Amino acid sequence: MIKNILILFFCTFIVNAQVEHIPVSHPVYNYLIQQEAKGLLPHFSSDQLPLKRSEIIEALKQIRIQTPDLNGYELKALELFEIEFEIVQRHNTVVFYSKSDTNQILIKGLASEDEKFFYHFRDSSNSVNLLPLANLDYSGYRSDTLTSYALMGNLGFRLHGSLSNMVGYYLQVTNGTLFSGNKTIALLDHRLHQNIKFSELNSDFDFTESHVSFCYDWFNASIGRETRLNGSGLTQRLFVSTTSPPIDGFTLGAHFSNFRYTHSSYSLLGLPDSSLMKVGFKTYLTSKILAMHKFTILPEWGEISFWDAVLYSGRGYDVSYLNPLSFYKSLEHANRDRDNSMMGFDWTIRPSKGIQITGSFLLDDIIFSEIGTGYWSNKTAFNLGFSYASSLGMAGVEYARVEPYTFTHFNPENTYTNDKQLIGSNIFPNSDQFSLLMRFYWLGNRYPWTIRLAYLRHGENVYDNNSKLIKNVGSDPAIVRGSNDAFYVTFLDGTRVDAKILELNFAYEIIRGFSLNFLLFYKNQTNGTSYTNFRMIFSFSDF
Repeated sequence: MIKNILILFFCTFIVNAQVEHIPVSHPVYNYLIQQEAKGLLPHFSSDQLPLKRSEIIEALKQIRIQTPDLNGYELKALELFEIEFEIVQRHNTVVFYSKSDTNQILIKGLASEDEKFFYHFRDSSNSVNLLPLANLDYSGYRSDTLTSYALMGNLGFRLHGSLSNMVGYYLQVTNGTLFSGNKTIALLDHRLHQNIKFSELNSDFDFTESHVSFCYDWFNASIGRETRLNGSGLTQRLFVSTTSPPIDGFTLGAHFSNFRYTHSSYSLLGLPDSSLMKVGFKTYLTSKILAMHKFTILPEWGEISFWDAVLYSGRGYDVSYLNPLSFYKSLEHANRDRDNSMMGFDWTIRPSKGIQITGSFLLDDIIFSEIGTGYWSNKTAFNLGFSYASSLGMAGVEYARVEPYTFTHFNPENTYTNDKQLIGSNIFPNSDQFSLLMRFYWLGNRYPWTIRLAYLRHGENVYDNNSKLIKNVGSDPAIVRGSNDAFYVTFLDGTRVDAKILELNFAYEIIRGFSLNFLLFYKNQTNGTSYTNFRMIFSFSDF
């Protein structure tokens, strides 16, 4: 214990405030969530991601104090993250010298365990990190009707750092192409499916995420384009999930040891005018804004949050919704009931070390007198999970359910979507899902072995042979109830499609910066279709 305290004492001279955000795809989040479940991170919150680099550093330092509760695999992963986040002394190799780094990359340096950069500089209050990104992605596909593959490559760079210990910045740019194989297989990746340049224009694909953030004492603010997660759960983020494209917006927040508040306003892509081009310079998209508040209390035994949001379109930013202290449901009524408001809460409860109960509840619309009747406008969603974490790893079960017509709105522009992609939940309305998740640090160090088993039930809208809608059961967030549709709905009504899902994900870091990632996805549906997708990704500094 004395040794750990001394390490942390000397680290205070090495680690300064670093306020740039760490992308949600970084493997450190799985590690922190594992230790949170074990009870090693009181007052820690993972229901809104990404986190600032300084928040992650503080969490890793808390875990270090409690090393007797870590096994050898977890301890090794902790040591690697401490080096990466410069909590302990780190060796760097660079292409271009700086005042803080003069060890230049040669063949020997490239094959070392050093951190590798184009350029790296750091002093007591500023930092600059510029590093390359590259990956080679092979995706193999097999079903009853098709056996094919896709081979893709991606290159880019990442620039991030802090200024005066208060301003953080981050810019990531990549460009890739399909070298050979079947484009349909590449489009199984939802990011490529959402990439207009690749999916619609039959060109290469490019991605960018960036932000500028400011943090002083308890106050923080940021503006940028980021992949975000919002909500509590094992496999489900009910408010903002990975199904949404990266979101552009700004946030204001306050962060104390046991309380957190966030106000956000996001600019979204609406529906293209059907009379004009859907892609290109003639495309017209209605202005669409999502405003959100979230209040979180953080006792030692977990966290509880209240969340409200409103989605509006066609008039730019509405000043009434920019107020950081307001209640959107009442404001939406005062603004003549034009918009789509919703609210909810989420929770993480640890009744004892190692046991964690997580969940979220979302209320879109409700008529109290019609509760329990199947009335179409009672639109809700929830997820509830139970997990157990120990030195062997973490395992948990979760149930998620989204009622018919949830996320829809009488104005199609105000559906809870971004560029036609659902923002919240990774299952569609009129669906539920049972999931089993297991995560182990036995191999991989930074990258845990993850297994997910799921059973998905979904009632689809009914269409004829000409793709004409003949029965709306509320399964598509883009289609609201029509005047001829039933007022009362039955959960899972329509064309029933159930699916059994197996997902396996593991990676191995060959040397620092170079890793192999293996993903296996199998889906078997009751409509007679099934497929297996295997991906192998060789990457440099790409998380």
